[in-house]
This record gives sequence, structure tokens and C-alpha cells, in this order.
Amino acid sequence: MQAPRKHNLKLSRDLLLYDGECPMCTTQMQLIGRLDWFDRIDRKPLQQADSEGLDAAVTRQQLQEEIHFFSHKGSVHRGARAFRQLGFRIPLLLPLGLILSIPGIFYVADPIYTFVAKRRLKFSKLLGCQGSCDISFDKKD
Repeated sequence: MQAPRKHNLKLSRDLLLYDGECPMCTTQMQLIGRLDWFDRIDRKPLQQADSEGLDAAVTRQQLQEEIHFFSHKGSVHRGARAFRQLGFRIPLLLPLGLILSIPGIFYVADPIYTFVAKRRLKFSKLLGCQGSCDISFDKKD
């Protein structure tokens, strides 16, 4: 099992860095924001990472390749492992966290995540995302 990296950031809440120029990524963050009922996770585009005072725990290249989850306790998780962390912090994503905790699951989850991440802009176009896909939760009367 891959040990999480450590960071030296002073965070009061967990931080999720994502590609703000990717429509699919932006849409996912909108959805995660809606599901984060207890407002436990800050979501920031990686393009704002310099203002977050990131240290040597991650490089700009790594940030561009995968989503990164910075725990307020000091650990860094990326890619599919970042989604496992989300699963344990957002109640409706608990099943995802449990699935991603199955021993050996990352032999499957990591290649799938990498496949999608490398093609995220193509997937955005296929899904019809322009800028960002608008997720609307308007109630119908």
C-alpha cells in the first residue's frame, strides 16, 4: 500500500485541489460542494495553488496530472486515493470510500483513474461540457 505523503500547510479544513480549466473537473467539484453538507472540504483550482503556500510535497506537474486531497492533519492523497478520502468525509460518498478500501482495489482503481484523468478534456467534450457543465438542483413545483 502506498503511504500518503506529508505536507506542512496550516489548514483548518481539508483541501481538495483540482484542474480549474477542466470542465468535467469543475462539474465534479460543484457536485462535491452540494454533497458536502457539513462544509468540511475547501475546493480550489490548482491554478490558485501558489496562493495556498504549497510546499515540496507536490510538484506543479503532479497537480496537473491528478486531483490532490490535503488533509488538515498533514497527509496528501492523490488520484483514486483522494476520492477514498472524500468518501469518508462526505456522508453520501461513504459507499465509494468503503469500495476504495477493499484490499487490492487500487490495482484496478488507479489505472481507471489515470485513463480518465489523461483524457478528461476529451471526456468533457463528449459529455457536452462547455466551460463547466452546469449542475442545476432547482426544485420543480
